[in-house]
Amino acid sequence: MNPRQTESYQQIKMQNQVREQYEQQQTERKRNAIVLFLAYMRAEGYHNSVSAIEAETNVTLAKYEPCDNIDIISVIGEYEDYFKFKFNRQVKLVKKAPAKDDTKQEHQSMVLDKIQKRSQSSAKPPPPPGKASANKPAQKDTKEGKEAKDQDEEHTPNILPQIPVKEISNQNLKNMDKPKPKEEIVEGEAEAFRPILAAAPSNFPAELLSFYSIIQHEILTEHPTQSFKEVVGLEKPKQILKESVILPAKYPDLFTGILKPWKGCLLFSAPGNGKSFLARALASECKCTFFNISASSLLSKYYGESEKLVRCLFLMARQYERSVIFIDELDCLMGARDGDSEHEASRRIKTQLLVEIDGLNSVSNQQIFVLAATNLPWTIDSAMLRRLEKRVYVNAPNQDDRAQIIRNVIGDRIDGNLIQQMVMKTENWSASDVCAICKEAAMSRLRKVLQKLEANEGGHYDAKKDIQIGQEEVTEALKVVKPSYDLKLQEKYVEWSKDFGA
Repeated sequence: MNPRQTESYQQIKMQNQVREQYEQQQTERKRNAIVLFLAYMRAEGYHNSVSAIEAETNVTLAKYEPCDNIDIISVIGEYEDYFKFKFNRQVKLVKKAPAKDDTKQEHQSMVLDKIQKRSQSSAKPPPPPGKASANKPAQKDTKEGKEAKDQDEEHTPNILPQIPVKEISNQNLKNMDKPKPKEEIVEGEAEAFRPILAAAPSNFPAELLSFYSIIQHEILTEHPTQSFKEVVGLEKPKQILKESVILPAKYPDLFTGILKPWKGCLLFSAPGNGKSFLARALASECKCTFFNISASSLLSKYYGESEKLVRCLFLMARQYERSVIFIDELDCLMGARDGDSEHEASRRIKTQLLVEIDGLNSVSNQQIFVLAATNLPWTIDSAMLRRLEKRVYVNAPNQDDRAQIIRNVIGDRIDGNLIQQMVMKTENWSASDVCAICKEAAMSRLRKVLQKLEANEGGHYDAKKDIQIGQEEVTEALKVVKPSYDLKLQEKYVEWSKDFGA
């Protein structure tokens, strides 16, 4: 491999590690500040305020609490003493607000712009010291200017020493590749901190304020437990989702221009092959705001409200640095438009969805990804298919995948020969059907144990023996459980994938 090329890869990896460590440090600082503030408010008796802040930030005193001898008053006092010792003057933490209300309104009107610009600034790693100093204008060497400069340097976050990659040995690079153990369990839980905007910004359209809380309930406030490592097979769908959401956030400098991330993806397959599981895995690993949308979230019986709900959804998604909008059962919302026989309300909501998704493609700096899933891809309107750039077929598990699924579900209570027998008997079955037959076999064994318990038979319960699944249980399960679809339907998905997949 070319040494220059190897060095550039190492530099990209170094920049990503610096940025990730800085973002994690900032997230933990925000969480710690909220915890200290909540503890102070509770000690002062502001219980209603504590409940409101916990609901808005998803940080509660039931999950976190300050360490011993740590409170916000002592932290402020120690900082004031340190500032007095270093600069020989008192620090000013607060100042009087301006008398005019215009300044406050102007500041509130810039909230959305700041949130949108933050995605660009936070995605870029800190510049090297040479470039940073070259871009700053020269400051006069006065006493006031020197003190202001010292105070500015004091508040500058110290992330990692900015050392050129050429000066780092290969041994240090190898050590950085190794994952570092967490000092405390609390540090590992920092990723669950995901604040949501409880109140609409001041410049949010007035006609959409009544729908703000409705869409807000569709935001996932906690990470699901699934991950891509738990997804058996499906390498192509996993790769598409990673290069659409996860990898662009990890290596933002690589996904520019023609290589900008995909804006939309459609997952289609027969029922039970893992479309929703992939969405939950993406929500767990994307570290961004995840909107879980269904047809009931956007449909309303009142005239014109469905379109407003769609518009409110995408406006809220634009408030965050990075967002994922998952629309399950897309065919319920975006069926093919068939002229005069279609209802006007259905046509309006489809048009609004098309306009909003098309707007995402026209704005390059918006990191919003639309993920849709359906069991009937041939019924979806062609205009929506055009806007969903990637249309990926989630295939049924093959023999190796089915064997791995069986091992994951009942591998500790079944013999290897029986696993192979179940694999051969479940050809062209979906992943959920394979899980169902595993559960039926385990339940069949449990029924026999329960019969002994109900009949008050003698003997002792042996966990290793009584939960072991044998040939009899597997045979009974194969007789009871049948596949949820036939081979003809699966061939129909394959043909549609060849004609319209992307």
